[in-house]
Amino acid sequence: MPSLAALSPRVATVTTTEELMGLEGTGAAAYFKVFGHCLSQPEFSFSKRTRRPPMDPVNAMLSFGYQLLWNHLLALIAVY
Repeated sequence: MPSLAALSPRVATVTTTEELMGLEGTGAAAYFKVFGHCLSQPEFSFSKRTRRPPMDPVNAMLSFGYQLLWNHLLALIAVY
């Protein structure tokens, strides 16, 4: 699996939305593969990303954070 550093330069060369989405998916997979190593509290273990429904507290917090970010971006777009 390519690293995020290897994927980053490829973003500038994509020509289709599908290619960009593919890079985003590959990057997310690489990121979440090592995300659990960043957590030091045993009650907040992370083995994989799960959504709808989130299957553990870490995934629930990630989903909540993403929803807050989404709502914030929509509010900013609505202002302009």
